[in-house]
Amino acid sequence: MKEIKQNYSNSVLVSVGAGTNQLPFIKAAKKRGIKVASFGKGKNNSEAIELSDYFEEIDTSNFDEAINWLNALDENIIAAGSYAGGRAIKTLLEITNLYNLPTKVPNDLIIGMEKEKQQQLYLKFGLSQIKTYTINDINKNLELLNDETLYVLKPSIGRGSADVLFIEGKNLKNKILNNEVQASNVVQEVSFGQEYRVLLIVQNSEIKLLAPLKRENFKNTFFLGKLYFCKDSLNYKRIVEHANKLIKEMNIVNSIIKYDIIVEENKINLIEMDIGVGGGIYFKTFISKIFNIDLTELYLDLICGFPIDVYLPKNTNLMMTYVFNETNKKITYDVEECRNELSLKFGHVELLVNQLRPENKNSFESNADFIFTVIHENDESDGNQWIINDFVNEHLFKVEK
Repeated sequence: MKEIKQNYSNSVLVSVGAGTNQLPFIKAAKKRGIKVASFGKGKNNSEAIELSDYFEEIDTSNFDEAINWLNALDENIIAAGSYAGGRAIKTLLEITNLYNLPTKVPNDLIIGMEKEKQQQLYLKFGLSQIKTYTINDINKNLELLNDETLYVLKPSIGRGSADVLFIEGKNLKNKILNNEVQASNVVQEVSFGQEYRVLLIVQNSEIKLLAPLKRENFKNTFFLGKLYFCKDSLNYKRIVEHANKLIKEMNIVNSIIKYDIIVEENKINLIEMDIGVGGGIYFKTFISKIFNIDLTELYLDLICGFPIDVYLPKNTNLMMTYVFNETNKKITYDVEECRNELSLKFGHVELLVNQLRPENKNSFESNADFIFTVIHENDESDGNQWIINDFVNEHLFKVEK
């Protein structure tokens, strides 16, 4: 952790969000002696609010209201950060650019969540070749779709891999002609290859940390089921080259970026990216374990403009498994019992409980509905890649009667 030697009595770090996942970030900033101005609405954390020197109930998507409030504080804004996603990302980037902060980005990178706009941006920089159409595009020209080609149908603005469908062109045309597809959806050609979730930290346009994590979808879904470090040396080299191209073409100077890619035999397609936030608390914790660092502290160094070192992975045999409730009923569970029983059976584990507490639901409908994640040594010697999930569901979840 970098010591703060200057007097920051009239300076403030902005926390875009004041929820439970934002709490470690606010705590770390306060420990450094930095004043915090946080804002959020709907799922705020009382401790995060109490720790903040300034707080206002403003939706993280409301940039104009946030700026009016920050300007009224009459403080020196030195940095801004967030663990949030979605519309909060655009607000964060607008703040970093308005106040000319260390992690500012080119203005043309500040776009909304619409997937068709994102793909247009990636295509412009040569980072993706995925053809993307709106339903309106297809209605005007059905010939955009090939009958035998496989497409993915998804909401233009969506998170958590919810409401995603694979469908052949011929069937998709019929659905569109019969008005069975929402106009807000987009259609993309399916990219066949290995999907990776990547964390990239850049300072002075140089890679300081690169974490390509191989992604496995949970049983017959599009939901995130497993993450583990890329050990394929060829793919790793190509991902590094793609990251450097991303930095150069997008003119990234100082930033943290979480993005998803599909590595095919002769190309890499960028699916989507979050600039400036680096993923949620669970993802960041897993990365911290792999690199044996505190990513929250590194994130603070980056956004405050402190020089950071180059970091290489230390624990590449770790895996993070997402556990979902497959009982189709509401469940309860004891965290300590789960930790102890899993450790006895699979070796040392670490549990990260989903702070949204979805055990009160009897089904899972998106990535956000996992019960907890389990960080453990990568060992699938029995051939069942979902053995931890199955064990928890069969032995540790208690079904409510």
